[in-house]
Amino acid sequence: MTQLPQELIDKIIDTIATESVSNGLWSGADLMQCSLVSRSFRPRCLIHIFSTVRIRAGLHEMRKRKIKKLADIIENHPQIARHIEELTMEFGTYPTVDGVMLVIEQVFIDVMEKISPLQKLTLASSNIHDLKHPLLLMNSFLLPFIAPSITSLKIHCLKHVPVEVVTSCVNLSSLGVSFASLTGRGQNEATNPHVPQTSLQLKRFSYQNSRIALDIILRPSSNVDLSHLQTLTAYTDHASFNHVQELLGLCSESLEEFHLLTMEDTAWIQASWGNLDLQRMSRLRALYVHTPFSFGPVHVERKVSGSDQPWGLVRDYIYQA
Repeated sequence: MTQLPQELIDKIIDTIATESVSNGLWSGADLMQCSLVSRSFRPRCLIHIFSTVRIRAGLHEMRKRKIKKLADIIENHPQIARHIEELTMEFGTYPTVDGVMLVIEQVFIDVMEKISPLQKLTLASSNIHDLKHPLLLMNSFLLPFIAPSITSLKIHCLKHVPVEVVTSCVNLSSLGVSFASLTGRGQNEATNPHVPQTSLQLKRFSYQNSRIALDIILRPSSNVDLSHLQTLTAYTDHASFNHVQELLGLCSESLEEFHLLTMEDTAWIQASWGNLDLQRMSRLRALYVHTPFSFGPVHVERKVSGSDQPWGLVRDYIYQA
């Protein structure tokens, strides 16, 4: 095995990592044992194993101890810090110290200084949870360590997240909101002088059961430009049809892929969603919809290359699926 060219070994390990991601896992999930096979396997495995750091919800002191362990690993193996591209911060509902308070601990600050810049951030909770101390999160964590560099942001099961959490990320191109709500800045509320006021151009947007968040994002005052979207993923619900139709109108000249999925991933798309009009989607190449009454993969309707035939209503393609 050690006689194999290093390029081939690296390719094999990258393929395993890609398969893990395609199965909904973290890229290093299947590489822990591979890293022990040979010294020639270890460097490439470490790139994927440490590509993502997840700080789980829990009691404050327990989270501090885990951060200290990560700090010790980085201290002993400084090259690991270069491999970390994605951070997931989970928040819980503990009565003593809220999860956001971790960001002012010196051990956390030390780790962030070593692993920055990052490419991806997920802010999440296992249950729908109000984001506590948003100003502290902004000033002590997002603005110094996250906002200048990340290109991808996901917000899951968090309520009352200031829209500035999104708009402060000046290089953001991909945004996902699921079971989340945003809060906009009121008319008489002062602008945070540390948050850039430039317009944010998104290329990819994913939306699931977050109507209030979508309503905030669609406002001109949000400084989020959706007219350049290339990929849109929307999960159907009872209250978002008009918002999604408006969103399609904004990106009618840029959207290339549209994923219209159901909340349960396999259920029948509600009849009203079949009325979504795609006729103005001049650059749309592929529509992904769930196949009715099927537990298989989504149905993909592709536009024939070079065809001038316009798209129709979504229901035309649901019934063909």
